[in-house]
Amino acid sequence: RSAAGDGWNEFTGSGIADGMAAVEVARLYDVLSPVSRARTRRHGNRVRVAVRRSSDRTQPGDELAGKVTYGLLISRDGGQSFDVVGGRRKRPFTRTVAIRGAQQNVLVTTACDGNGNCGIKRLGRFRAR
Repeated sequence: RSAAGDGWNEFTGSGIADGMAAVEVARLYDVLSPVSRARTRRHGNRVRVAVRRSSDRTQPGDELAGKVTYGLLISRDGGQSFDVVGGRRKRPFTRTVAIRGAQQNVLVTTACDGNGNCGIKRLGRFRAR
């Protein structure tokens, strides 16, 4: 945002930056992540995951991020690396995941808003039976 100056000149370019205006904009920018929520239920070597609705936690007066998307990740190597099982879903969803391999399988759910703020929740560690 330009506080002073009209047009371009060799000393100030296109104007002087208004630091106070930048601070005001930053105060209104949403930095709170939605809370990620889900339930799990194990049946043998399968885990049924129900990803639940989450609300945008933007404070009143802040720029609303909106557009919460949901995801589900699994790690089959004890949490070292993750693969997407379901991602960028616009609505909560249910998915059954097979537990396999010698190491623990770690399930994680995510809820992200339109500003890129993401809430993450570890749902549990599961071993194949």
